[in-house]
Amino acid sequence: MASCSPIKKQIIRGIVGVGLLVAAAFAFKTNFELSVLLVALSLFPLKGCPACWIVETCEVVDKSKRDKK
Repeated sequence: MASCSPIKKQIIRGIVGVGLLVAAAFAFKTNFELSVLLVALSLFPLKGCPACWIVETCEVVDKSKRDKK
């Protein structure tokens, strides 16, 4: 991922984080402990809550647009 653009890194992190949250939702009824673990793990790629990821993604896109000018 070192050669990826910052926007691609954000998108990849978002896909991983949201994937973990979806897996946690499916595991909730059958295995509560696994669900809690998956939610906790999703915080790492998202760097906090999903809203934090969205804000950071907007900042990365804005910075990318300013750097191109």
